Amino acid sequence: MFNLTLRQAQTAFGDGRLSEACELAQRDEVRRLFAGQKLITKLIAALVERSGRHHDAGRHDDALLDCEMARRLDGRQEQVEALRHKILAAMAAERDSKQRHEALVAATREQLRQGRLSAAGRLLDGFSQAGATVAALGQNLATRQSA
Repeated sequence: MFNLTLRQAQTAFGDGRLSEACELAQRDEVRRLFAGQKLITKLIAALVERSGRHHDAGRHDDALLDCEMARRLDGRQEQVEALRHKILAAMAAERDSKQRHEALVAATREQLRQGRLSAAGRLLDGFSQAGATVAALGQNLATRQSA
């Protein structure tokens, strides 16, 4: 029996359009077929693999999106849940790091505003990553120290 939706899903998968294949594979007319189940198994593996690559590259939003697609296809897989947990932990760590960085920037700006140049310098030494904001604060401190 020919199933157009299954064929569309298989074609999308073969062409690397995983999101489209996932959307089509979730339909009952695909899920209830043996060939549909085989496609879903392959699709989950491809989504987990791509999600892992996104995670390794630091693209956590994309990684989580692929992981969630795999969960919708079959949320009972331990591999999918383990990857999801890993991604969420990385996202939380990234968010915490960003909040610490922003707090350190705010504290440094406050020390500069109050004229506490030594304290601002010590805070600047505590930055683990340099960026445009840190460079601007450093330049501000250097200008005020030379004045």
